[in-house]
Amino acid sequence: DAIRWYFYSNSAPWLPNKFYAKAVTEGQRKFLGTLWNTYAFYVLYANIDAFDPTKYALEYDRLSVMD
Repeated sequence: DAIRWYFYSNSAPWLPNKFYAKAVTEGQRKFLGTLWNTYAFYVLYANIDAFDPTKYALEYDRLSVMD
């Protein structure tokens, strides 16, 4: 996934790409690591609280355009 993220975020698809292993590691640490830690935080506390997202529903007609 880190390599795919690198090629997605590195440059436009129509330009030639140069591969830098350090950039892949940095992308993994900064973006994918943050994403993983956010998910792990959610799972930890959702399990502790026995959170069930199916109990809740959004009322889309009451949301503002910005939501």
